[in-house]
Amino acid sequence: LALEAGASGFTWMGDVSNSGPNSRAVAPEQQSVEPQYSASIVALLSTPTIMDELEQNSQVIEWICSLPSMLQLAQVLTTNPPMNIDDKALRAHHQAAFVAAALMDGCGRPRSCSPNSLLNTLPERLCKAFLQQTPNGDGPLERLWSFASESTEEEVESALAGYFARVARVILERHPYEVAQRLQRHGLAIRNGLLCRIQSEPLA
Repeated sequence: LALEAGASGFTWMGDVSNSGPNSRAVAPEQQSVEPQYSASIVALLSTPTIMDELEQNSQVIEWICSLPSMLQLAQVLTTNPPMNIDDKALRAHHQAAFVAAALMDGCGRPRSCSPNSLLNTLPERLCKAFLQQTPNGDGPLERLWSFASESTEEEVESALAGYFARVARVILERHPYEVAQRLQRHGLAIRNGLLCRIQSEPLA
């Protein structure tokens, strides 16, 4: 799977089915961690062979768990894609969000998964990756929880509300103290935002 650089400048280089030294993640603009829309994270998570890639190649997991990729992933889970993308890209975006939510709570793991599979530790690795911070102190966790106060009515009424609630619950259950500390300064905005969106069943 080779991905061309998108708006965020991040590209997957090499064949992800190969765990050799030539299979690696490259971030040409690694200093920039703005959560811009990324076609690359969507393309990776929406590929039909994503479970095989994750089970066989730790480099793929390392790339997904990097700070820039997690910022992009948080955006995919909580915002609608750009309006100017075609139907194929739209389906890929929704598929990527669905797969990401399933991976977070372990539901995406095949029943035939071997005891030594990388998928067994993936939910915890993803949860920890959400706790990474940018230089300004925020990170994927804050981007995820911004859904509570910044989501549009259309987003609240879409599948995104379920993805947000599912992923937020998993991270909170695994790392309650860290989540509480990080979100403390956003507490008022989150509370008021959730109250305004109480009509959404996943957010209730």
